[in-house]
This record gives sequence, C-alpha cells and structure tokens, in this order.
Amino acid sequence: MSHHSPRHREIASRGLILLTEVGSGLHGVTLANTDDHDEMGVCIPPPECVLGLEKFEQYADRWHADGTRIPDGVRSQHGDTDHTTYALNKWARLAAQGNPTVLPPLFAPPKSIYHKSPEGQQIVSNRNLFLSKDAGWRFHGYLKDQRARMVGEKGKSKHKNRHELVEQFGFDTKMAYHALRLAVQGAQLMTHHNITIPMHAIDVTWLRAVRRGDYALETVTEWLDTYTEGLEANIETSTLPDHVDHDQLNDFLIGLHYSFWKRTGQL
Repeated sequence: MSHHSPRHREIASRGLILLTEVGSGLHGVTLANTDDHDEMGVCIPPPECVLGLEKFEQYADRWHADGTRIPDGVRSQHGDTDHTTYALNKWARLAAQGNPTVLPPLFAPPKSIYHKSPEGQQIVSNRNLFLSKDAGWRFHGYLKDQRARMVGEKGKSKHKNRHELVEQFGFDTKMAYHALRLAVQGAQLMTHHNITIPMHAIDVTWLRAVRRGDYALETVTEWLDTYTEGLEANIETSTLPDHVDHDQLNDFLIGLHYSFWKRTGQL
C-alpha cells in the first residue's frame, strides 16, 4: 500500500496532533516565485496500527494549488504543496536521533502552526526530551553530505543536483544554501538549545544571496568548511546530554498514546 492511499490519509487526518509549515517558507528564506509549500504533521495512529497487525508509518502526498494530486516522479513547482504526516513513534525516533528534517516543528512560531492538539502541545512543551549532542552530529553529517554532493565528490541528490542551477551557476546553489542553513541552525541548537525560526534577518539576507548564486563555489565551500569546524566546537562544548534519555522518552510517548486514545474514545 502506498503512503498516499485513502487509508493512510484517513489515519493521518483522524490522528493528527501537530501540523506545521516546514521548508524554506518556515525558515524565511524563500525566493519569489520559486518555492513550493512544505508542511509536516505528527499523528497518533489507532491502536490497531500500534499494538496490532496494521502498519502505518507515514502519509505523504503532493498537490497543486487547485487540489489536484501531483503524479509520482513529477517535481513540485511554485505554489504546490508537499505534505508529510509521520506516526508519532516514527517521528519521535527520527527526532531523538537528531534528524534535521523532523526537528523544525518543535520550534515553529505560532503563525506557522496549522494544528496543535493537547498532545501536540505536550510534544512542543517537552522538546528538550528530543535534544542531545547526537543532533549536532546529525546536522554535521547532513551538511558534510550536502557539501560533498554540491562539489561532485558524492552521488547526485534526489533533485539530481538541479541541473538548471548547475548550468547557470556551476553548482547547485539551493543545496549550498541548505548546507549553510544546517550549519547555522546546528550551532544554535548546540549553543542555545533552540533554533531561531524564522531565521535572523542577517542570515536570511546572506542565505538568499547564496541561493541566488551571488557567490562563487570557492567562496561557498570556504564558508562551509569554516562553519563545519565551528559546529564541531559547538558540539564539544554544548551542555546538552550526549544522548537522549530513552527510558524517559519512552514513558512520555506511551503516555501520549494512551491519553490521546482515551480522549478520542479509542480505549
């Protein structure tokens, strides 16, 4: 069964506890008429999907502004919506590992939060349970990977290094922006236990310039190397724990499932 089947959509909708904007729009680094709209949700599936045999990990789909679905294999364009809702246990597992893709909803400002149930509020209020130095090293790994792909030291990205950007600027400027953003936000997370969203105006101006191709590849890679070294130092001196407390996190997640099922009449 695909991740965008009617059953997946039903489970995600009925169990939704948190839904926020993600992507460049959330971070405040969009360029006019270039970005699609990204959103990420967290849901609590029914007991049969968590305790029984039915499986649900995520619901993912994309659609145009008029609501028509975007076929698989077709790239999203400006005005399109990319949506993913994770089952709580999958999202929490990724978040506890420090995955940069799933952490932003924890720091989304009110204007970027589309839905937040009591259980969703508990996740945001207890976001410290998901934070550790592991997140810093995961950010570090992602930006190193992006840098390697950007300069051709590693295989192409899922976007095939955006050939139109490579043809125009000699490298994938959007990939460069993402790598630098990860470096900045990883340092914030390690130092302040927080990610500023949307990003500070000075960072927005600079990162938009990188996306526009205002800087040469050599300059961008020098910045990346400098920021990578800085992030390594931030991780070493961070007061975050080395790893999340899995026992405490397990108790928290079990409680969330139980309270949601009880509140919604599923127990």
